[in-house]
Amino acid sequence: MAIAKRSGDKWFIGVMNNSTSKTVDLDMSFLTAGSYKMETWSDTKKSDKEPNDLKKSAAVLISPGTLKVTMAKNGGFVAIIDR
Repeated sequence: MAIAKRSGDKWFIGVMNNSTSKTVDLDMSFLTAGSYKMETWSDTKKSDKEPNDLKKSAAVLISPGTLKVTMAKNGGFVAIIDR
């Protein structure tokens, strides 16, 4: 399950996963075309056994496009996106 909410110029994205590890592509076409700053919190390879083992990172997101997200079982993903 994924949800995106906007507050002003910032977008907040949350994704929850079930009991199977998986990779999904999130369609980012809801963003106006252009370049965005993105801060993320994502599962690591250890997250299946250590649920609090997360990776925080920063990246540039180009829209339109997709965002590939890999999640541990019972894991998830969070992003804050801003111009």
